[in-house]
Amino acid sequence: MLKVQPKNAQLYSDEALPCSKHLNPSKAVADFNKALELDPEMEEIYWYRADAYRALNDLEQALKDYRRAAATIRKIRYSS
Repeated sequence: MLKVQPKNAQLYSDEALPCSKHLNPSKAVADFNKALELDPEMEEIYWYRADAYRALNDLEQALKDYRRAAATIRKIRYSS
């Protein structure tokens, strides 16, 4: 599907999710990065990418993404 719609951020995210924790976290990080490049507003990707970084034992990057995801959740929760 990515070959048909290479600029669809949601497809990159969907492809990365199954890989993020166990199958191929390096590919997941690359796909999440591409999804964010195409659509920076897809804030939920930071949480998923953090999981992939954690699976790669890159705890510093994982923590950065978890913090960004948490800040987004707080912003959404308290803005309503």
